[in-house]
Parts: sequence; C-alpha cells; structure tokens
Amino acid sequence: MLKRMNLHFTEQMYSPIYFKGELLNRRYLDFLIEEKVVVELKKNEFYSIQHIEQTKDYLVRTNLNLAILINFTFTGVRTKRIVNIP
Repeated sequence: MLKRMNLHFTEQMYSPIYFKGELLNRRYLDFLIEEKVVVELKKNEFYSIQHIEQTKDYLVRTNLNLAILINFTFTGVRTKRIVNIP
C-alpha cells in the first residue's frame, strides 16, 4: 500500500542502543515513513505501557515527533498517535 501511494519507507529500520560508547541492545523500528513518522505494529487486545514507552523511545532516539502505534486485536485494528514534544 505504501508503494502504491508513492511513499518512501524503510522497513525494519535498525536502531542500536549505545551507552558510554558500547552497544547495549539492538532494536528495529517496524516502519519509518518519509523519514518523518515511525509506525509500530503490535498484536494484542490492549496497548501496554511497554509498547507505548518503546515507541516513545524510538521517537527520542530518531529525533522525530510523530509515531503511530497500530494494534491488531481480535475485534479489529486500533491506532494510537504518540507525539514527542521536545
């Protein structure tokens, strides 16, 4: 769908976590769209604090302002907008 809309996107974008110059962990953003919006996909009935905090962390580390958390549930799809206000 993103290709059909001619939107530039990166799937599974690598986002390393460093502390004092040492690699601590590796994370992957599900999608980065137009180098402006992080999109995270989850499968759960409810949003968890961990999912929201993880998405906020992606925004801080990428210095971006907007993320969309998409949650696939048994009853449908839910979306949540997450904003990074510096």
